Amino acid sequence: MFRGTTRVRIMEKVLIDGVWKKKLIRHIGTAKGELDLALILEQGQSTLQELKNGDQLVLPFMTGTDSNGLKVIGEYHHGAELILCRLFDQLGITTKTISIALLRQLVVARILYPVSKRRTATFLNQCFDCNIDEDQIYRFMDTLSKCQKSVLDAMRSYVVKTYPGSIGYVLYDVTTLYFETDKEDQDDDEIIGLRKLGYSKDHRNDLPQVVLGLGVTSTGMPLTYQLYSGNT
Repeated sequence: MFRGTTRVRIMEKVLIDGVWKKKLIRHIGTAKGELDLALILEQGQSTLQELKNGDQLVLPFMTGTDSNGLKVIGEYHHGAELILCRLFDQLGITTKTISIALLRQLVVARILYPVSKRRTATFLNQCFDCNIDEDQIYRFMDTLSKCQKSVLDAMRSYVVKTYPGSIGYVLYDVTTLYFETDKEDQDDDEIIGLRKLGYSKDHRNDLPQVVLGLGVTSTGMPLTYQLYSGNT
Protein backbone atom coordinates (compact mmCIF):
# COMPACT_ATOMS: atom_id res chain seq x y z
CA MET A 1 0.00 0.00 0.00
CA PHE A 2 1.21 3.53 -0.83
CA ARG A 3 -0.97 6.60 -0.26
CA GLY A 4 -4.22 4.75 -0.82
CA THR A 5 -2.92 2.72 -3.77
CA THR A 6 -1.73 -0.90 -4.07
CA ARG A 7 1.40 -1.82 -6.01
CA VAL A 8 1.51 -5.24 -7.64
CA ARG A 9 5.01 -6.53 -8.28
CA ILE A 10 6.73 -9.85 -8.99
CA MET A 11 9.63 -10.28 -6.57
CA GLU A 12 12.33 -12.91 -6.09
CA LYS A 13 14.31 -13.82 -2.97
CA VAL A 14 18.04 -13.79 -3.67
CA LEU A 15 21.03 -14.47 -1.43
CA ILE A 16 23.38 -11.47 -1.38
CA ASP A 17 26.47 -11.58 0.85
CA GLY A 18 24.86 -14.25 3.02
CA VAL A 19 21.61 -12.25 3.50
CA TRP A 20 18.29 -13.05 1.81
CA LYS A 21 16.93 -9.96 0.05
CA LYS A 22 14.02 -9.20 -2.26
CA LYS A 23 14.77 -8.44 -5.92
CA LEU A 24 12.26 -6.73 -8.21
CA ILE A 25 11.55 -8.85 -11.30
CA ARG A 26 8.61 -6.98 -12.83
CA HIS A 27 6.37 -4.09 -11.77
CA ILE A 28 2.85 -4.99 -12.96
CA GLY A 29 0.96 -1.85 -12.02
CA THR A 30 -0.53 0.36 -9.32
CA ALA A 31 -4.20 -0.08 -8.39
CA LYS A 32 -6.35 2.76 -7.09
CA GLY A 33 -9.41 0.65 -6.34
CA GLU A 34 -10.73 -2.90 -6.03
CA LEU A 35 -11.58 -3.15 -9.76
CA ASP A 36 -8.10 -1.95 -10.72
CA LEU A 37 -6.56 -4.40 -8.27
CA ALA A 38 -8.50 -7.37 -9.67
CA LEU A 39 -7.44 -6.56 -13.24
CA ILE A 40 -3.80 -5.99 -12.29
CA LEU A 41 -3.68 -9.20 -10.24
CA GLU A 42 -5.01 -11.15 -13.23
CA GLN A 43 -2.35 -9.55 -15.40
CA GLY A 44 0.24 -10.39 -12.77
CA GLN A 45 -0.74 -14.07 -12.76
CA SER A 46 -0.47 -14.17 -16.54
CA THR A 47 2.95 -12.50 -16.46
CA LEU A 48 4.13 -14.89 -13.73
CA GLN A 49 3.17 -17.90 -15.86
CA GLU A 50 5.02 -16.43 -18.84
CA LEU A 51 8.14 -15.93 -16.74
CA LYS A 52 7.95 -19.48 -15.38
CA ASN A 53 7.24 -21.26 -18.65
CA GLY A 54 9.15 -19.09 -21.13
CA ASP A 55 8.40 -20.28 -24.66
CA GLN A 56 7.12 -23.69 -23.55
CA LEU A 57 3.67 -24.79 -24.63
CA VAL A 58 1.33 -25.09 -21.64
CA LEU A 59 -1.58 -27.45 -22.23
CA PRO A 60 -4.81 -26.65 -20.35
CA PHE A 61 -4.89 -29.98 -18.45
CA MET A 62 -1.32 -29.49 -17.15
CA THR A 63 -2.68 -27.25 -14.39
CA GLY A 64 -5.72 -29.39 -13.55
CA THR A 65 -8.61 -30.81 -15.58
CA ASP A 66 -9.75 -29.06 -18.76
CA SER A 67 -13.33 -28.73 -20.04
CA ASN A 68 -13.10 -32.06 -21.88
CA GLY A 69 -12.16 -33.97 -18.75
CA LEU A 70 -8.49 -34.46 -19.71
CA LYS A 71 -6.05 -34.56 -16.82
CA VAL A 72 -2.48 -35.62 -16.08
CA ILE A 73 -2.32 -38.98 -14.28
CA GLY A 74 1.39 -39.67 -14.67
CA GLU A 75 4.68 -38.37 -15.98
CA TYR A 76 7.13 -40.58 -17.87
CA HIS A 77 10.57 -39.84 -19.33
CA HIS A 78 11.22 -42.94 -21.40
CA GLY A 79 12.59 -40.97 -24.37
CA ALA A 80 15.01 -39.03 -22.18
CA GLU A 81 15.97 -42.24 -20.43
CA LEU A 82 16.89 -43.91 -23.72
CA ILE A 83 19.03 -40.99 -24.89
CA LEU A 84 20.75 -40.21 -21.59
CA CYS A 85 21.37 -43.87 -20.76
CA ARG A 86 23.01 -44.32 -24.17
CA LEU A 87 25.28 -41.36 -23.48
CA PHE A 88 26.08 -42.69 -20.00
CA ASP A 89 27.04 -46.10 -21.39
CA GLN A 90 29.50 -44.42 -23.75
CA LEU A 91 31.53 -43.33 -20.71
CA GLY A 92 32.61 -46.95 -20.30
CA ILE A 93 32.37 -47.08 -16.50
CA THR A 94 33.01 -50.67 -15.40
CA THR A 95 33.32 -51.91 -11.83
CA LYS A 96 32.06 -54.94 -9.92
CA THR A 97 31.82 -53.02 -6.64
CA ILE A 98 28.74 -50.96 -7.46
CA SER A 99 25.55 -51.37 -9.46
CA ILE A 100 26.12 -49.61 -12.79
CA ALA A 101 22.37 -49.81 -13.47
CA LEU A 102 21.56 -47.83 -10.31
CA LEU A 103 24.35 -45.34 -10.98
CA ARG A 104 22.95 -44.83 -14.49
CA GLN A 105 19.47 -44.14 -13.10
CA LEU A 106 20.79 -41.69 -10.50
CA VAL A 107 22.81 -39.80 -13.11
CA VAL A 108 19.81 -39.53 -15.42
CA ALA A 109 17.61 -38.35 -12.54
CA ARG A 110 20.23 -35.79 -11.53
CA ILE A 111 20.18 -34.31 -15.04
CA LEU A 112 16.40 -34.25 -15.39
CA TYR A 113 15.38 -33.40 -11.83
CA PRO A 114 18.23 -32.43 -9.42
CA VAL A 115 16.65 -32.75 -5.96
CA SER A 116 17.28 -34.50 -2.64
CA LYS A 117 17.88 -38.25 -2.32
CA ARG A 118 14.33 -38.78 -1.00
CA ARG A 119 12.71 -36.86 -3.85
CA THR A 120 15.04 -38.56 -6.35
CA ALA A 121 13.69 -41.96 -5.22
CA THR A 122 10.12 -40.69 -5.65
CA PHE A 123 10.94 -39.25 -9.09
CA LEU A 124 12.50 -42.50 -10.34
CA ASN A 125 9.62 -44.61 -9.04
CA GLN A 126 6.93 -42.39 -10.52
CA CYS A 127 8.54 -41.51 -13.86
CA PHE A 128 10.69 -44.56 -14.68
CA ASP A 129 8.68 -47.46 -13.26
CA CYS A 130 11.46 -48.20 -10.75
CA ASN A 131 11.26 -49.67 -7.27
CA ILE A 132 13.93 -47.76 -5.33
CA ASP A 133 13.77 -46.47 -1.77
CA GLU A 134 15.84 -43.62 -0.35
CA ASP A 135 17.78 -45.91 2.02
CA GLN A 136 18.99 -47.86 -0.99
CA ILE A 137 20.32 -44.65 -2.52
CA TYR A 138 22.07 -43.59 0.70
CA ARG A 139 23.75 -47.00 1.02
CA PHE A 140 24.76 -46.83 -2.62
CA MET A 141 26.42 -43.42 -2.16
CA ASP A 142 28.63 -44.88 0.58
CA THR A 143 29.75 -47.64 -1.78
CA LEU A 144 30.16 -45.25 -4.71
CA SER A 145 32.66 -43.11 -2.79
CA LYS A 146 34.97 -46.13 -2.62
CA CYS A 147 34.89 -46.40 -6.44
CA GLN A 148 35.57 -42.72 -7.09
CA LYS A 149 38.92 -43.32 -8.79
CA SER A 150 37.64 -45.90 -11.30
CA VAL A 151 34.63 -43.73 -12.19
CA LEU A 152 36.78 -40.62 -12.67
CA ASP A 153 39.34 -42.57 -14.70
CA ALA A 154 36.61 -43.74 -17.09
CA MET A 155 35.18 -40.24 -17.45
CA ARG A 156 38.62 -38.73 -17.97
CA SER A 157 39.51 -41.30 -20.62
CA TYR A 158 36.25 -40.62 -22.47
CA VAL A 159 36.76 -36.84 -22.44
CA VAL A 160 40.38 -37.07 -23.59
CA LYS A 161 39.53 -39.41 -26.49
CA THR A 162 36.33 -37.61 -27.54
CA TYR A 163 37.53 -34.01 -27.16
CA PRO A 164 41.33 -34.16 -27.63
CA GLY A 165 41.52 -30.51 -28.64
CA SER A 166 40.04 -29.35 -25.33
CA ILE A 167 42.94 -30.43 -23.11
CA GLY A 168 45.58 -27.96 -24.26
CA TYR A 169 45.30 -26.58 -20.76
CA VAL A 170 43.32 -27.53 -17.67
CA LEU A 171 41.40 -25.12 -15.45
CA TYR A 172 41.26 -25.76 -11.71
CA ASP A 173 39.40 -23.84 -9.03
CA VAL A 174 37.89 -24.39 -5.62
CA THR A 175 34.68 -23.30 -3.94
CA THR A 176 33.13 -23.81 -0.51
CA LEU A 177 29.87 -25.54 0.41
CA TYR A 178 28.46 -24.89 3.89
CA PHE A 179 26.09 -26.99 5.99
CA GLU A 180 23.24 -25.80 8.23
CA THR A 181 24.67 -27.28 11.42
CA ASP A 182 26.71 -25.98 14.35
CA LYS A 183 28.86 -29.10 14.74
CA GLU A 184 32.11 -29.87 12.95
CA ASP A 185 33.07 -33.42 11.97
CA GLN A 186 35.45 -35.05 14.41
CA ASP A 187 38.71 -36.66 13.29
CA ASP A 188 39.66 -40.23 14.20
CA ASP A 189 42.60 -42.50 13.47
CA GLU A 190 41.37 -43.45 9.99
CA ILE A 191 39.16 -40.62 8.74
CA ILE A 192 39.71 -36.86 8.79
CA GLY A 193 36.44 -35.02 9.21
CA LEU A 194 35.43 -32.96 6.19
CA ARG A 195 32.96 -30.47 7.65
CA LYS A 196 35.13 -27.85 9.37
CA LEU A 197 34.98 -24.13 10.02
CA GLY A 198 37.06 -22.12 7.56
CA TYR A 199 37.14 -19.26 5.10
CA SER A 200 33.74 -19.27 3.39
CA LYS A 201 33.20 -17.88 -0.10
CA ASP A 202 29.50 -17.65 0.86
CA HIS A 203 30.42 -15.42 3.83
CA ARG A 204 29.17 -18.05 6.28
CA ASN A 205 32.20 -18.39 8.53
CA ASP A 206 29.84 -19.37 11.37
CA LEU A 207 28.94 -22.71 9.74
CA PRO A 208 31.07 -25.80 8.99
CA GLN A 209 31.84 -26.37 5.35
CA VAL A 210 33.78 -28.45 2.83
CA VAL A 211 36.11 -27.23 0.10
CA LEU A 212 35.40 -28.57 -3.39
CA GLY A 213 38.14 -28.57 -6.02
CA LEU A 214 37.24 -29.16 -9.67
CA GLY A 215 39.42 -29.58 -12.75
CA VAL A 216 37.92 -29.02 -16.21
CA THR A 217 39.09 -28.77 -19.82
CA SER A 218 39.05 -25.54 -21.79
CA THR A 219 35.50 -26.39 -22.92
CA GLY A 220 34.29 -26.96 -19.36
CA MET A 221 34.26 -30.78 -19.44
CA PRO A 222 35.02 -32.14 -15.93
CA LEU A 223 38.17 -34.21 -15.51
CA THR A 224 38.49 -34.65 -11.76
CA TYR A 225 37.26 -33.35 -8.42
CA GLN A 226 38.23 -33.65 -4.80
CA LEU A 227 36.65 -32.72 -1.47
CA TYR A 228 38.89 -31.18 1.19
CA SER A 229 38.30 -30.33 4.82
CA GLY A 230 36.54 -27.02 5.29
CA ASN A 231 39.60 -25.50 6.98
CA THR A 232 41.91 -26.30 4.03
